[in-house]
Amino acid sequence: MHPLARVPDVRTPPPIVRAMLDLAGVTPDDVVYDLGSGDGRIVIAAAREFGARGVGIEIDPSLVAQSRATIRRLGLDERVRIVEQDLLEADLREGTVVNH
Repeated sequence: MHPLARVPDVRTPPPIVRAMLDLAGVTPDDVVYDLGSGDGRIVIAAAREFGARGVGIEIDPSLVAQSRATIRRLGLDERVRIVEQDLLEADLREGTVVNH
């Protein structure tokens, strides 16, 4: 098991997610990256509430599957994607807002 896979999954409450995205000044022109995206809530909120595009980087396959299912259910496939990858190897060049 990769060492990062042992990091506890701590979910950010929705009001905090909203406050973080507000504080970052996210707009529809942004690409929000979330490193260790868990269930994808930050990149999903960036797309739904701010019109941004989002990319989640997550190493846990079960969380990747959960995130992708939520994205499909919400019809956000064109705006949000989840990459199953070690965040230390992620290419962040496209990102304009990065959460870690």
